[in-house]
Amino acid sequence: MVWWLMSAYNPFMPFALGMAGVSDEQDKQITSSASAPAQAHMHSLAQHGLQACCVWSEGEGFHHFSDNWTKVTGQMPSDCMSNHWEESMHPDSRREFDLALADLFSPDPCETIDHVTIECQIARGDGYWSWQQLTLIPMPAHHQRSVSVLVCDITQQRQLQDTAAAALRESAHATQSRASFLSSMSHELRTPLNAILGFAQMLEGPAKMEPQQALEYLTYIRESGEDLLTKINDLIEISNIDAHCAKLHEEPLNLCDIIHASLEMSSHTAFARSVSIAQDIQVPQLVLQGDRAKLIHIINHLLTNAIRHSAIGESVHIRANASMRDGLFLSIQDKGCGIAPGQLRNIQQALQARQPYYSTDIGNVGLGLSIAKEFAELHGGRLTIESVAQHGTIVTMQLPPARILSLSARVKPKAKKELA
Repeated sequence: MVWWLMSAYNPFMPFALGMAGVSDEQDKQITSSASAPAQAHMHSLAQHGLQACCVWSEGEGFHHFSDNWTKVTGQMPSDCMSNHWEESMHPDSRREFDLALADLFSPDPCETIDHVTIECQIARGDGYWSWQQLTLIPMPAHHQRSVSVLVCDITQQRQLQDTAAAALRESAHATQSRASFLSSMSHELRTPLNAILGFAQMLEGPAKMEPQQALEYLTYIRESGEDLLTKINDLIEISNIDAHCAKLHEEPLNLCDIIHASLEMSSHTAFARSVSIAQDIQVPQLVLQGDRAKLIHIINHLLTNAIRHSAIGESVHIRANASMRDGLFLSIQDKGCGIAPGQLRNIQQALQARQPYYSTDIGNVGLGLSIAKEFAELHGGRLTIESVAQHGTIVTMQLPPARILSLSARVKPKAKKELA
C-alpha cells in the first residue's frame, strides 16, 4: 500500500493499522480515538467494497495511487499524474469535481464539510466510458489543500439504473399510447356503426322510398358492416399479438395458391374501383413453410390498401421473386397519390417500434399494416415501404431463405369439404 496510508495525514489510519495485524483491543482503542469522518468513511469503505485511492493536492494534482488503481479505474497511474486524470473526465463531471473541491475548502467556518461523494463519468484507458464514485476527504494536517480520493467503479450499477429508468419510461409511454389508441378506436368503431343505424332507420321510416334508393341504402349498410367487421377482427388480432398469443400454424404452401386466394378476397374492391391487378410471379412453383391464413391476411391487406389508394382505372402490380440464398421478396405497387415524406417517416418509425399498432402517428393507414408487419415478423421476415408523393407506393414483404422448401415443387391446395 502507498506510503500515505500509514502516515498521519491518512484519515483511514486506524483502519490501515487494523488491517496490518493490530490486536483487537488496540484496534478498538485506535478506532475509538479516530475522528468522526474517519469512522464514517471506514464504514463507507467496508460498505462499498473494492476501492482504489489516491491523493489530490492543489500544487501537485493527483499522486500516490494505490496498487489496485489500474484494476478499479482502467487507467495506469502514470497516465493520471498531475491533473491528467481530471482531463479524462466528462466536462460535466469535471465541473462537479471542481465544485466539490470548492465546497470542501469553503472559507466559511459554518459550512465545514467532512467529505463529499460525487459520481463522475470518466474515460477508461481502453476507450470506454465508465462511472466512478469519488469520495473526497480533506486532509487538514497537510501543508497545502489536499484530499484523499476514494474511487469505486459503479458502471454496472448505473447501467442497471439506466435500464430500469428506460423500462419505466417505456411502460409509461405504452400506457399513454394504449389510452390514445383506445380513444381513437372508439371513434373508428362508432363511424360505421352510426352509418348502419342511420340508414336502417331511414329504411324503417314511414315515407315511401323508391326501390333504387332503398337498394343504395342497403349497399351502404352492407359496406359499413363489412368495415365494422374488419375493424373488430383487427382488434382481436391486435389483442392476441399484444398478449403474445399469436402463433403460427405452419404447413407447406404453394406461393401462387396464396396469391390467388388473396386476389379472390380483393376482387370485389378492385372491381368496384375498376382497378386491374397485374401479376409478375417469377417463381410460380415456389413452396414455402408458413401459416396460410396469416400470409393471406398480409397479401390481402396490402392488395386492398393499394387498390383503395389507386385512382379509378389504374392498375396494381404484384411481383414475387425468390432464391435459396436471399429468400422470398413479394412486393405490391400502386400508382396512387403516394405518401408525403413526413407521414412516410412516421409510418416507417411506427413499423420499427416494438408495438407499432399503438402508434397514433400513422393516421389513415390503420391497423392492417401493423398486423401485417407483426405476421411477417412471426415468419422471421419483415415489411418495408417505399413511396414518393404523387407517384405511388411499394410495400415489400421479405421472408427468410429458411421459409423456402422448394423453388420448383408444387403443393396442392387443400380440397374444400363438400356440404352434406
